[in-house]
Amino acid sequence: MLNSADAGRNECFLTRRTFIFRSGLDLEQLPNSLQQEIGRISKLEYFKRELTGFLQEHDLPRLSARRPDGWPHFVHLYAKIVEDCPLVMSADNKTATIDKVTLRFELANQPADDEMFYKMTWEVLDRNGLTGDLLILNSFSLKPH
Repeated sequence: MLNSADAGRNECFLTRRTFIFRSGLDLEQLPNSLQQEIGRISKLEYFKRELTGFLQEHDLPRLSARRPDGWPHFVHLYAKIVEDCPLVMSADNKTATIDKVTLRFELANQPADDEMFYKMTWEVLDRNGLTGDLLILNSFSLKPH
């Protein structure tokens, strides 16, 4: 079982479930640099960097100020808000290969050793009507220090 404590609490786990592109390639078949970029995007690493900068710029407390697993805890709250709200590419963007991305969120039925696990599934629909998904697994402590 994956445990965020094993990975320093601020890590997400990217599971390599089939992610189909117009070419029919799985994620593992893509160039390593593209796999890494998809991982950074799907684990919200760019969002984390922007949010951290915003908090610093406005003299607001870091997400880890009250709990060491502040980022995964925040992500679970954020995902619950934006789930099922698809990001739809504008029809004006003729170069985009992705048509729509939808985030699905699922909280574990019960905690494991004071950790609450959750799953985020990014569902992707491309312009050719092919779909794929990418799973992110993470957890946060029910007893933050």
